[in-house]
Amino acid sequence: MNGPGRAITEVRGGDMADWDQRAVHAPGGHVFQSRAFGAFQARMGWRVRYVRFADGFPVLVLERRWPWIGGFSAYIPRGPVPTESPEASAARLVALTTWLAARGVAVVAADPEVGAATAYPGLLRSAGFRPIEEIQPSRHRMRLPLRGLGEEAVFQGIAKSTRQRIRRAEASDLQIATLAAPPAKGALDEFYDLLRGTGDRRGFTFGSRAEFVGWWEAALDAGHLIHLAASTPALGTIAGLLLYRHGGRISTVHSADDAASRAEHPGALH
Repeated sequence: MNGPGRAITEVRGGDMADWDQRAVHAPGGHVFQSRAFGAFQARMGWRVRYVRFADGFPVLVLERRWPWIGGFSAYIPRGPVPTESPEASAARLVALTTWLAARGVAVVAADPEVGAATAYPGLLRSAGFRPIEEIQPSRHRMRLPLRGLGEEAVFQGIAKSTRQRIRRAEASDLQIATLAAPPAKGALDEFYDLLRGTGDRRGFTFGSRAEFVGWWEAALDAGHLIHLAASTPALGTIAGLLLYRHGGRISTVHSADDAASRAEHPGALH
C-alpha cells in the first residue's frame, strides 16, 4: 500500500459511479458500506467520507464531532469489507486509521464480519485496537448455501420440527407478499410496530421510528432490501421479515410476529 495512508484518497461525484458495485455487490460486500447508507446517515447528522485505496478498494467512514473538546470519532460500519485475507484486511484498517488520525479523528471503531478464530483479532490488538461492545449487533449467524439446490435439498438442512411448521403454514390460509420494490410507507410502519412488540416481549429496545423506517425506505429505493409480510384474510399482517441483498448473499435483518397469532399460525415466521 506504499506506506500508511499514502494510497488513500477521498472520492466524490463521478468518481463514485461504481461505488456500490465494489462495496456492496462484490463478494463479501455489505449494505452498510453503500451510498444509500451513507446518504441516510448524513441526514441523521453524521459526516460521511467515501475513501478509496489506490487499487480501488472502497471504504465508507462515518464521523461525529465531539462536543466541547473538539475533534472527531469515526465508525467504519461493517468495514473495511473483508474480501481478502485477515492480514490484508487488518493492514487496510491500520492504514485507514492513520489516514483519519491525520485529519482530526481521535478514535476509530470498526466491526467487519471476520471470524474470531482467524488471525484478525490478534493483528488488531498488536496495532493498538481493543474490543468494545458491538455497534451493529449480530446475535446469531448461520449460513445456508442455496446456489444449485432444489427445495428438497434445502429442506434437508432444516430441522424436522421447522419443516413441519413450514408445511403446516403452506396448507393454511397464510399468504406471503414479497415487497422488493418500495411499498406504501404504511407497510414498513406496520413492520416496525411488530418489531417493537417483539422487543418488548424479549426485553430489548430499538431506535426511533424515523431512524429505522427511514433507513428501510432508503435501502428499498436502492434495491438493497426485501420485505416479506405474512398475512391472513381474517387477521391481516401477523409476521414480517427484512432481508439485505448484498455480496452474493441474502442476510436476515429483522424478523417479528404477532404473538397472539402463533397458536393458529405457528409457522408464519418459518
